[in-house]
Amino acid sequence: MAGRAARVLRLRNQWVSVDPSDWRQRNDMTVTVGLGTGNKDQTLAHLQSILGMQVQAIQMQGGVAGPIVTLPNVHKTLCEIAKNAGFRNPGDFFSDPTSLAGASFAGKPAATRPEDGRGGGRLRIEQQRAEFDQQHQAAVATADQQHQAMKAAAEHQREIDRLQADTAAAAAKAQLDRELALKIERIKSATAIEVARIRMTDVRDQGSS
Repeated sequence: MAGRAARVLRLRNQWVSVDPSDWRQRNDMTVTVGLGTGNKDQTLAHLQSILGMQVQAIQMQGGVAGPIVTLPNVHKTLCEIAKNAGFRNPGDFFSDPTSLAGASFAGKPAATRPEDGRGGGRLRIEQQRAEFDQQHQAAVATADQQHQAMKAAAEHQREIDRLQADTAAAAAKAQLDRELALKIERIKSATAIEVARIRMTDVRDQGSS
């Protein structure tokens, strides 16, 4: 790989410098097959189901600190929903909680009483739960809008295809009708000529006799 210059690529929504000369040869790879509309609908349904189960797990465990579901787990599901909707950069809609964890709560006063240090923790959990509920509702609404838009577009395309097929069939039938009418006129004309010829022959024969 000598001679390949380093390149700057966008990786995980960040610009990084990549030097191909440092790459090692590997043969293990995964092939991702493009999904059709039907598969996208199924994937969206599965993701929404997973998101609902994550919400239930967070409520059961009393917050997003685990042990079953954490904010990064939820963030992953929301990003997959955005990708399934066709958006290339899910980070435009959902911020990575691992990169914002330090800044999110910096400088926030703890709402606790001096005699009870656990009150602030419960309040933060309730705030996080409320924020997550809002994000969940927004994500579900966005996914539903995308789903309805795709269904409407598919139905519109089917209607266009049906109209085009009907128009083509009507044009073909009209062409066949014209060709048939022309053939009938030709047969009638040939028949009339033959009848006239026969009559003239009969007249000549009668005159000669």
